[in-house]
Amino acid sequence: MKKRVFLLIIFCLLLCGCSAEVNIDLDRSTIAEDVTIYAEASSEQEKMELNTSFRKYMPIYSEIVVADTEPDEKVKGVTYYDRTLKETDYGYEYNYKHEFSYNDYNRSTLLRRSFRSAYFEKDNSEKVIKFYTDNQGVLLMEEFPQLSNVTVNIKTDYLVLETNADSIKGNVYTWKFDRSNYRKNIYLKVSSTKKNSSGGKTPSNPGEKDPDNPDDPDDPDYPDDPDDPEKPDEPIEPGISKSTEIDPKAKERAKYSWIVIPLAILGFFIIIIFVNLVSKSKK
Repeated sequence: MKKRVFLLIIFCLLLCGCSAEVNIDLDRSTIAEDVTIYAEASSEQEKMELNTSFRKYMPIYSEIVVADTEPDEKVKGVTYYDRTLKETDYGYEYNYKHEFSYNDYNRSTLLRRSFRSAYFEKDNSEKVIKFYTDNQGVLLMEEFPQLSNVTVNIKTDYLVLETNADSIKGNVYTWKFDRSNYRKNIYLKVSSTKKNSSGGKTPSNPGEKDPDNPDDPDDPDYPDDPDDPEKPDEPIEPGISKSTEIDPKAKERAKYSWIVIPLAILGFFIIIIFVNLVSKSKK
């Protein structure tokens, strides 16, 4: 029976305590994915099992499948992650990395194995880039209790418009998943045409305006872009939490507030006329 190439890594999670750190570098032309798995082993026997469980050749695309009995060797025409192995006192550190084009990143093996749904979108018409997952969180943490925590870092020099990151340090946005909070989503929206010109400085809280950032579109001194007309508010994706999103009910009330008062006055006069007619008919 054919099984996904991720099978051996999942099998390893049953043998040891593990954690992972995912680093995604969002550049102008590529997306660099760099994943390190920290696998613990309490004995030399477990270290030997670890060393044979993590595949050396892992295809970068999720649709590529291999049989679990196939040897860990390269196959012609298949592109693989660059893997490095480091032995530590507690076990091993396995690192997998690859640079994807914007069009190909949604096919990433590690991305598709980690989340039920995850999307990277570049909208050229609105000049924004969005990366988001659903609120099911890291699925492997639900299946394997030995996986204690996962850290996701997204580094970008683009101007960040919206995010629900747990923490921000310079131009690195971080989400931390552990046994108590792995059911949450990742959301990041950046401008595809503007860079963060504040030297990597970002607001301490998501959604907070940066007074030192001249490229802040909410700044009253920010110049209008004649080639980028204002777009209507886009709908929120199901299951996506945006910490910077304005209350949609408040926006809807504000949208129609101009017509409420005239309608109320008109209704008041109609009621008066109706009452007068009824009074006359009774006489």
